[in-house]
Amino acid sequence: MTVADAYRKAFEAVVKNHPDKFKELITRLEKAAEELGLSQEFKKIFETSTNISKSLREFALKHPEFAEKYKKIFKETVEPILATELSKAYSEAWDDKDVDEMRKAAEKIKKAYSLLLNGDYEGAAATAGIDVNRIKGLPVRDAMKIIAQETVSSDYSKIIGKASGRKVNVKAIVLSQP
Repeated sequence: MTVADAYRKAFEAVVKNHPDKFKELITRLEKAAEELGLSQEFKKIFETSTNISKSLREFALKHPEFAEKYKKIFKETVEPILATELSKAYSEAWDDKDVDEMRKAAEKIKKAYSLLLNGDYEGAAATAGIDVNRIKGLPVRDAMKIIAQETVSSDYSKIIGKASGRKVNVKAIVLSQP
């Protein structure tokens, strides 16, 4: 099971354990968005997003007037115990093997960078597991960008996993509770 799958499962359990808190949170956020004339855009988050938390943060950044209300509502609604449970759900999604693999991937990037700085493009490419022709002759910054993208798309994606459209439908869960 990937980290993404483990977290999705744990997050869903937290939502099911506290449907009233999440319902209150969603209701208050919807009301705030409506007051600002942003209700249609806000509703799309729950209809389309595979990562509600991330989408809500991005929405808040895009609409500074909503961001203030968002922070206040979260502070008032998400009690410390719920915040602790959410944090614990994320932490428990990671096991020692995952952490070790992330460290190895980071070390690969670090070693490739060091080799690039010393002009060893072949060594850097070999370390990253890519064809040297992809980076040869490029400035270090551009070469490193390619190496980092390759490492993220291969090593990190294997560890973390991909959402692939699966989501925890928080709104549906809380509305289905009696």
